[in-house]
Amino acid sequence: MKKTRQRTPRRLSGEPVMERLYEFLKSRNLENTIKQFEENKIDPSVILLMGDEDLKKYFPAYGDRLSVVNYCKKMMNGDEKKSKKARLIETLRSKLGTQRRKKKQFDISNDLPDLENNVTYIDQSGLSNLKNPLTVIDIDDIPIDPDDTVQFGPFPSSDEPQDLSETIPTEFFYINNIKPPSTGTSHPSGLCHGRSY
Repeated sequence: MKKTRQRTPRRLSGEPVMERLYEFLKSRNLENTIKQFEENKIDPSVILLMGDEDLKKYFPAYGDRLSVVNYCKKMMNGDEKKSKKARLIETLRSKLGTQRRKKKQFDISNDLPDLENNVTYIDQSGLSNLKNPLTVIDIDDIPIDPDDTVQFGPFPSSDEPQDLSETIPTEFFYINNIKPPSTGTSHPSGLCHGRSY
């Protein structure tokens, strides 16, 4: 024969639970049972363990027994749900706090208030397989002679042979040591300039 194990309800402790139960009993005009509960140390978890015969000692009316048991079940389930909800909220708050801290580490615009908002920051966590790290170049820092003309595109197609020295801008950069089409001096960092310095 298979034994069935009865689930024992979680014992609730604390005055607010008992105060709520006493308020419910007062609303049903059962003030005399409050003293008996205090003497016998009966709380909502004990009420749920009691059978119908035990409850008759405290609640002679059948409706009172049903309503008290139902109220205790709701109170127990409500407190359990609240504790689960509180744990979930705490977990979410800790995760959000962690994300906010990480975001603050990568957000340097707060540290440099004079920086304009035209700089884009890229999350490079997925770029770990690159051999060379990415370099951000600020165009405003490039020294350009006002007498020089700078032309950007359109680029000639590969079918038309042209003299590239006329269409290449005066200042240009190549990343990863690509040789420029005109004669220029290669910079050790991989950046090449169109004219010799």
